[in-house]
Amino acid sequence: MQKRSYLLSLEENKGILKQKLNNLIKKYQGQPVGNGYIDIILSFEQASHFIKDLTKLGIAVETISWWCHCLAGNEKKSTCPHGYGGPRAKYREGWFSELSQYSDIMEEKELNESVEKINEKAQLKLNTPEPFLKKLACLTPGLWLYVPEDWQRE
Repeated sequence: MQKRSYLLSLEENKGILKQKLNNLIKKYQGQPVGNGYIDIILSFEQASHFIKDLTKLGIAVETISWWCHCLAGNEKKSTCPHGYGGPRAKYREGWFSELSQYSDIMEEKELNESVEKINEKAQLKLNTPEPFLKKLACLTPGLWLYVPEDWQRE
């Protein structure tokens, strides 16, 4: 699938896809940072299920960003917070702090593979983060979805 045809397909089905996407974000308790579809923070378990449902919708994961899930008292246990700061958690206690570490799934936004293969790579990266990140008990993924840049959540 080529980049242009992928994005055109999404744009042609924009209304229904955005509605389904927003429903999935709620279903899996995703917490988007901002108004678009990047940095959707989820638990590891929810992220895995979310990616499976994204594949059914034909939406690819472009990047995984990594966040520290900060809780009061974690400073002593795990030197939290790590990173730059971020939003208060909507579905859990605490808040998130962006680690500024990313696991790219797609190279240069080229869709030389099917959405299924791209999202399989996302699942693999989700399950095997960089070794120095795996040591962080607070580690939480954020998913960047490859959708048209002008897509905003309502």
